Amino acid sequence: MENKRTYFFVDESGDLSRFDKKGRSLLGVEGVSKTFMLGSLEVLEPIEEIIKKMEELRADLIKDPCLLRTPSLKKTKLCFHAKDDCAAVRREMFKILKDMKARVRVMVRRKSELIRLSKHSFELNKVKVSEATIYSSMVSRLFKPLLHKNSYNHILFSQRGKTFNTESLQKAIEIAKDNCYHDWGIKNDNIITIEHSSPSNHIGLQIVDYYLWALSRLYEQDDDSYFNYLRDKYSLIWDLDDKTKKDCGVYYTQKNPISLEKIKEL
Repeated sequence: MENKRTYFFVDESGDLSRFDKKGRSLLGVEGVSKTFMLGSLEVLEPIEEIIKKMEELRADLIKDPCLLRTPSLKKTKLCFHAKDDCAAVRREMFKILKDMKARVRVMVRRKSELIRLSKHSFELNKVKVSEATIYSSMVSRLFKPLLHKNSYNHILFSQRGKTFNTESLQKAIEIAKDNCYHDWGIKNDNIITIEHSSPSNHIGLQIVDYYLWALSRLYEQDDDSYFNYLRDKYSLIWDLDDKTKKDCGVYYTQKNPISLEKIKEL
């Protein structure tokens, strides 16, 4: 175990909406994602250095005469956001992310399977599967193998509104610790600090947003160009709903790299 403070920044891509007010599936409706992703960025270099690099980049971009009339620059002044940033800003961000010492882990849920499971649960038990239940389960699975490795863990979640507060996130982390002990016999008494904040308040959340955006392009738009540029940063992509080979889903790693061809096999 390393005696150091490890920072994890957690964000999401896509949404968990499955049905409209009349109970009809939202799959295929314009503006509704095909997937929901939960991603964690583990910083492997001093966080102060990362913040400095990103703020220097922001200052340079704001002063760039070629970008002064770019409408999205107003948002970039407050927060880097892959979906909203213009191509020139995105290009400079990807250069920094390419050289960053970091590990990214992402869990992927497919909306088609979430809808099927939700319908089955309601037909069987008359129980509606809430967004909070899905989200909390993903948090527990994501952090189960991580928290016992370092003495100090600092987890910062991107704020999602009142549904996911510090108390509910703490409960999900406690479940992760319990499952780690139950399945592997590893007891975890390490220090774990949990916070949630908006991306505009912390660079780490803005960075993980970019990594998730690149992977989301692969799943949602069959575009692997951005992901391939950063591919070596993703230590794990867990596609939980691709059960063509195993019930636990597919683990994509550096040894089993993800590709457009593989995810289309489902």
